[in-house]
Amino acid sequence: MPPKSPKAKKKRFPTRKPHFFKVLLGDFAQRLRIPPKFLKHISSVGSKKAILQGPSGSKWHVELGKDMKDTFLTAGWPKFVEDHSLREYEFLVFQYDGDMHFTVLVFDTSACEREDVFAVRPRRQPRQCEGKRKRGRPPKHSPEVGCIVKSEAIEHGMSLELRKDDVHQPNLLQIQPFQQAECGLPSPAPACDVKVEREESELLINILRNTTKRSKGGRISTRRPLTEIERLRAEEAANSFTSAFPYIVMRMAPSQVYRPYMRIPKWFSRAHLPPKRSNLVLRDPSGKSWIVTYIPSLRCQISRGWSVFARTNNLEEGDYCVLELIGPIELRVHIFRAVEAEETLEIATTPTA
Repeated sequence: MPPKSPKAKKKRFPTRKPHFFKVLLGDFAQRLRIPPKFLKHISSVGSKKAILQGPSGSKWHVELGKDMKDTFLTAGWPKFVEDHSLREYEFLVFQYDGDMHFTVLVFDTSACEREDVFAVRPRRQPRQCEGKRKRGRPPKHSPEVGCIVKSEAIEHGMSLELRKDDVHQPNLLQIQPFQQAECGLPSPAPACDVKVEREESELLINILRNTTKRSKGGRISTRRPLTEIERLRAEEAANSFTSAFPYIVMRMAPSQVYRPYMRIPKWFSRAHLPPKRSNLVLRDPSGKSWIVTYIPSLRCQISRGWSVFARTNNLEEGDYCVLELIGPIELRVHIFRAVEAEETLEIATTPTA
């Protein structure tokens, strides 16, 4: 048999396409840092623009920006985040196809690909709130930031920012409480740095287990780790729920039960909830009513009042809640627990002298 030609070998072994992945943390809604070691694949191109092809096959145009040492996806990236309703602790896999074209896969915190983004198409850019300025007056905020408001700021939540030179170096995990801002970047309060010796591939597990279990209110869960059977049992029970009213099944992630807000998928919010900030009524399984604040922002969420509801009803990671819309501003909450009777520890905070 004659030896195979170089052309045949090339066809059999196609050119490798490099990949990188990112856990969505901190200010990911405004910009996304490209791993420094990955820059060798795109440094020769020299372009300041890139194309992101989402799971649906649609394309989003973004720009690359730099600071003293890092390169980020900037202008156009917030629209990609909004259109795909990306949430903290989800992660993305970027495949570089060449010529500044990336194919992006979206995974949720269960490590499974999100199927709801397979049909996402680019939507119109939301209006900016910068308004008119006097001639010669410098802009107050960078145009890359626009009108995005950090939703964590509203209820004094915590935002996480990862700073790391490469995946083989120690991570510096910075935890910052944000102050409220009407437009542009929130004003960070003094930060506290926590060094976490982990590789980026372990970061998601580390954060879910160690960082988010303590909210500002001081709640810590002491429930034992769930078995896969317990997780599946709660999921099956929740998915068996049916109603003539609109409803949505929500798996309780650490960020929803140990922090002062719960995010609602944008498709449900736009279809069934008020278009403006308003109060909603949550009715728990015992029939008790709870007033909470609903905020239809970049990340639609229930904030004020949610942490008390979650704590009083002993919600834990792995439980499921079905939110059933029984009135214009009233939601009946059905709770499907992974484990029925579990102990939690509440840390009492006392003022310092």
